[in-house]
Amino acid sequence: MLKTEAYINSSLFLALSKKNGYKAGVLYAYKGDGFIWDRNSTAYRTNSAGVLELMASDVPRVDYSNTCPEILIEKESENIILQSNSLDNSFSGVVGTNDAVAPDGTMTADSFDVTDSTNGGTYKNITLVNGNTYTYSVWLKGSVNGQKVLVRTDFNGDLTTFTLTTDWERYSTTFVSNSSTAQSIYLLNGLYVSPTNNDIYYVGDQQLESSDYATSYIPTTTTAVTRPQDIAYNTSVDVTGLVGTIFVRVRVFESTYAKTDTILSINDGTTDNYILIYTDENRDITISTYGNPDQNDYTYSVFGADGVYNIAVGYDFSGANNLINISIDGVQTQSIITQVNAPPPSLNRIDLGSIVGNLPQVDNKIIGVQWFNTQLDDSSLAALTTA
Repeated sequence: MLKTEAYINSSLFLALSKKNGYKAGVLYAYKGDGFIWDRNSTAYRTNSAGVLELMASDVPRVDYSNTCPEILIEKESENIILQSNSLDNSFSGVVGTNDAVAPDGTMTADSFDVTDSTNGGTYKNITLVNGNTYTYSVWLKGSVNGQKVLVRTDFNGDLTTFTLTTDWERYSTTFVSNSSTAQSIYLLNGLYVSPTNNDIYYVGDQQLESSDYATSYIPTTTTAVTRPQDIAYNTSVDVTGLVGTIFVRVRVFESTYAKTDTILSINDGTTDNYILIYTDENRDITISTYGNPDQNDYTYSVFGADGVYNIAVGYDFSGANNLINISIDGVQTQSIITQVNAPPPSLNRIDLGSIVGNLPQVDNKIIGVQWFNTQLDDSSLAALTTA
């Protein structure tokens, strides 16, 4: 199937480019109605210039962290470090204030030097919950390439080393707290690289959240701040006859921790009936069809590293039919078959990153979506998912 043919035959076509439009509450599609967007707060993205940009409430975040435009959909999270962009107010130790342009383009980045090659650094005392998992993230850059920063968490003695460049990069470390009393998080100079008196570390925005991964930056001043979950959905899908094909192009991120990330679902506005595409705890791609209480699962161990994947699922749940076929990156992973268990009896909504707000996406970033009101055959699915 040619790409132009796929566009002509599709009922919904969303592919991110400079031509895409968005405003509060809507991400417009090239073809078909756009996606309704709900996030009751401002939130940051990385714009096409590589700068952190604050987006208004309910405005979709088209993110350029990986150079190409991608849809950023996240779960709710809270930054519990106060004065997140001001090292002198949030951390103690030798610091310089407003010494460099920060990741958000303002002259607010602080620094600490390495004059004392044994103790140079800065620290923050904070109280966490014993047994909870936390992720500390921070933007760092050095005055010379190859400088090292050590992040030490006294909650469990973790010591993580980051090797810096002279450009801003975000670094993170995840740990489990073993104490409910005040302990310290340290940013220390690279003790093992014999720093000179002229070397400076620059520190941008910081975040500490109760999570096993870092989410997008949440700025704070005098109190902790929570960013609500992104919810994006389309209710214009024509599901007459329960027949269709859904295609999604998505960037999947490798992970060292076990988690399930929802990519996309077609549902009936409830969690009782759906087709779900997600990455499981092993980072494999899984497709599940669920019609309460029946479920059919298809899992494919295609994931080995960070990368972009093209996934298409065809289905015909009309009448006595219970048919499905699946293709991933040009490979027909499941030719048309009749499912063993019953399919969902109704479908009328597409959600990006969730099932009606449940099981939110966290890391995966959607690049494009298409929907057809027919079940494409096996060869068409393979052609559609060929990059």
